[in-house]
Amino acid sequence: MLYYNCKFSGVPALIRRLCVLFCLLSPALMAAPLNVVASIRPLQLIADSLVEGLGETTALIPAGSSPHHFALKPSQLKLIQNADLVLWVGPSLEPFLDRPLSSRKTLQLRWIEHEAGEHKDEAHSHAGHDHAGEDPHVWLDPDAAMGYAQRLKTMLLDLRPHDSVVIEANFQRFKEALAQADAENRDNLTPLQAVGFVVFHDAFNRLVSHYGLNQVAYLTLEPGLPPGARKTAEIRRLLSSGEARCIFIEPQFEAALINRLIADLPVTSVTLDPLASDLDSALGYPGFLRHLGEAIRQCLGENNINPK
Repeated sequence: MLYYNCKFSGVPALIRRLCVLFCLLSPALMAAPLNVVASIRPLQLIADSLVEGLGETTALIPAGSSPHHFALKPSQLKLIQNADLVLWVGPSLEPFLDRPLSSRKTLQLRWIEHEAGEHKDEAHSHAGHDHAGEDPHVWLDPDAAMGYAQRLKTMLLDLRPHDSVVIEANFQRFKEALAQADAENRDNLTPLQAVGFVVFHDAFNRLVSHYGLNQVAYLTLEPGLPPGARKTAEIRRLLSSGEARCIFIEPQFEAALINRLIADLPVTSVTLDPLASDLDSALGYPGFLRHLGEAIRQCLGENNINPK
């Protein structure tokens, strides 16, 4: 660590004042870049916006992989050990992080459903336990993402109080961009709320609820397990009858089953990626939200609206 001796004698007053000012500013000037590690890319996209100009972010789970069935490599454990802050959803989604994060500074996202039907997102330090029945795909709800960003801002201010102006400005830009993307999605998707559709796995409940969409079924609850014959027959019936006009696939999982399922049906299939695997990082979380909205609009389509 460098040491600045600001107690000069026989030096002009102006030089002494400049030296004192430099001593006061030196912690900010010499601070190492922030190193933020996120478990999944959507959380990294949120962090990118708030950490801009202060450091860099890394996603642990690479594109094309799913957090549902993932094991950490030694190189990824090292990333965690060297991080100033680790972002994750919680043990219900990333059980492989439960032990490695037990002694790390983390920001965890949880969603609590209150009796009155009111929703609240909670991001806090590592808790080390799971809440049975929680939908872990919370980041797909724009409201939860906004709450997560607010708590991330608080933690960044604790880590880098001398960068408060930059952190606050980054947060305000994120807040405004997210509100705009959310409003655009509402305008585009509200006319399509009656159209039934099927998703590959049960990951999109928060997004569906937020925009009032009509998800009629999912193919599998657990992405690693293929659906049984009864479930496949049920989905086939929904698609054949027109109750569902569209089916979504995910890039992390094999699409061959869905292709066989809809081979002879007038059904649209579109990729809906909950993990933003191929998204341009420059678009950020608001761009991710727009991308999801556009995929849904494309799959449902104005001409697929069920007649009333």
